Amino acid sequence: MAGPVQATCPPDGTFMLVGEPPELKDYPLPFLAQFANVVSPDTNTPHPNLIDSQTAQPWLAGIGQYVDAPNKAIMTLEDHRAARPEKTGLLSVIASFRNTTNGHRARIALVEALKRKFGDQVAVMGRDAIPFTEKWSAVAPFKYHVALENSRFPNYFTEKLADAYLGDTFPFYWGCPNVEDYFNSEGFRRINVYDPESAVETIAAAIDDGLYEKTQAIRDADRIRLMDEHNIFALMARLAERPMKTAPQALILQPESDFRDSEFRKLRKRLKRAVPRSLRPKRWKV
Repeated sequence: MAGPVQATCPPDGTFMLVGEPPELKDYPLPFLAQFANVVSPDTNTPHPNLIDSQTAQPWLAGIGQYVDAPNKAIMTLEDHRAARPEKTGLLSVIASFRNTTNGHRARIALVEALKRKFGDQVAVMGRDAIPFTEKWSAVAPFKYHVALENSRFPNYFTEKLADAYLGDTFPFYWGCPNVEDYFNSEGFRRINVYDPESAVETIAAAIDDGLYEKTQAIRDADRIRLMDEHNIFALMARLAERPMKTAPQALILQPESDFRDSEFRKLRKRLKRAVPRSLRPKRWKV
């Protein structure tokens, strides 16, 4: 929400879909309180009507999301249904070589282990490796794809996994601990990003066993499930079917930034009161 949103609807028909796990972002409580319902994978979210669910994070494959993308055409849902991309490569992984956190360093170690094992058969995609302007080109040409979430949280998976299914790859996945509640466990393999040697063994064994070909029907079903059940429109349609107990009325929902600004002003006032007047900077004496 870039600004206030006006709507006419039942007050209990307002839903906030949390976009980030709690370790990455917290929302001001007054902001959440505007909504009758909060959809979040975090069961500790402080709201009386919490709906524990994945929140249909947006896909990136096929939307030309970068400004400099040469092809601005957007793949429709029907385009994705019909897509059977030609497989010219074996394995891809999208990686950043930032190394400021343990998670960054674990990913670098995994990529290096993949390169030692597969050599030029693994395409390391990213700004610091093989650049790409559209996510589709990083997944669709490959039979297998290593999908690594930035966070590991129940009911939280992102385009990292969704794009792998849309691109018709067999995913090697690290992330959501209960992702089997959403996709067939036979259609992907879990790996541990913090154990690169074991992860590489799992990947090599799956490739040697030809799991891309063997699981085609399973992955086709999961791709359809992703498109029909786990996208934002399907999720919102299910939420809209919930019985409403209030009559429609005019509502105004304020953006999160308004509440963060309010919290900052309150903090500033508390700091000003805590500092003796004689020590306050001149700009505080307005």
